[in-house]
Amino acid sequence: MKYYLVAILSLTVLGGLCAPLRAQTAVDGRLLYVPAALLAAGIYVETAPGNAFFSKRQLHHHFTGGHHENDWDDYAQFVPLGAAVQNHFFDFASGLWLVDEERNPVMHFLLYDGIKILLVVLAVAAGVLAASFKKPVLKKLRYGCILFLLAMAFIPLVIAGAKKATNVYCPYQVTLYGGENPYVKVLSRYPPDYDFSVHKRGHCFPAGHASGGFALMILFFCFKKKKYKIAGLCLGLAAGWGMGLYQMWRGEHFLSHTLCTLFAAWLMCLLLAAFMERMQKKYPAFFAFCGPK
Repeated sequence: MKYYLVAILSLTVLGGLCAPLRAQTAVDGRLLYVPAALLAAGIYVETAPGNAFFSKRQLHHHFTGGHHENDWDDYAQFVPLGAAVQNHFFDFASGLWLVDEERNPVMHFLLYDGIKILLVVLAVAAGVLAASFKKPVLKKLRYGCILFLLAMAFIPLVIAGAKKATNVYCPYQVTLYGGENPYVKVLSRYPPDYDFSVHKRGHCFPAGHASGGFALMILFFCFKKKKYKIAGLCLGLAAGWGMGLYQMWRGEHFLSHTLCTLFAAWLMCLLLAAFMERMQKKYPAFFAFCGPK
């Protein structure tokens, strides 16, 4: 229970520390409580054992469908929702995931390599527009382009760093789905006899691939008109979930991994937008170069 409390309190405090921004920026600091609380809830769901919600017998009956008689104690350690969802993407008879690179090369290119290339192209285009000093007509786009660049660089970088620190394995790497490693949730301890000199550390929580898509939610703060703001937010949600679901289909992530990335990305979008506006007020001469917000 202490791990759950640490996760919830630390993330709620983070939202509280950012709340004073509401008095100095147009980004209401109170909105930061929402993603902070949701991220804390996501981590709680990721860390809570399955038998915190259901008895072992219920878990075995509802989530294993009577299969894996020897593994139903392991199921009690899974997040009920995460296990129920993940099982739809794995064929226990053949040991294959719903999709993979070899059987679905076109889908892999579109939802993995291709979309990453597209995001890089968008970031480069934003950089070019932000650096277009000779065209005054582009000045009004400069502020949004700089904010977009910050998000596209900062959000995936933070998520990638978190993946290295949490030491959580992907679904395909855990024993329940044919892997060699135990499923140990974030903030939980590995068995005392588990030797990391033999096994590599896990790098699967939160979801890194989806972070690039969810970073597009920063477009909500890059536009002035409401319809463009909503369109930008919807684009980020669609891209992030498209990338996140594809990774779940191929056994790279549990649902909670993608959920936590969504909430962390939105929290960072709010922080970046507030930071930019605060800096604009503090250094108006410099931000005059950036054009109007």
